[in-house]
Amino acid sequence: MNGITKDGDKCNSFAACKELIADGKDIDYDGVSGPLDFTDKGEPGHASIEVYGYDDKGKLQTLRTETSRAEE
Repeated sequence: MNGITKDGDKCNSFAACKELIADGKDIDYDGVSGPLDFTDKGEPGHASIEVYGYDDKGKLQTLRTETSRAEE
């Protein structure tokens, strides 16, 4: 994972990343959930987490978004 998620040319789809790789480029893949940054140990280095709850009518809603970064 480390080899394709940092220090390269940004891409965010299979087609875009495939094209860069075919051109001999190093890629830095950012998924639909956002940047995929891993530590040197291959663990997630950054995360965005949505906290959900239900309103008084039983409808699911986002209460807040938390972000975290791993300590290296």
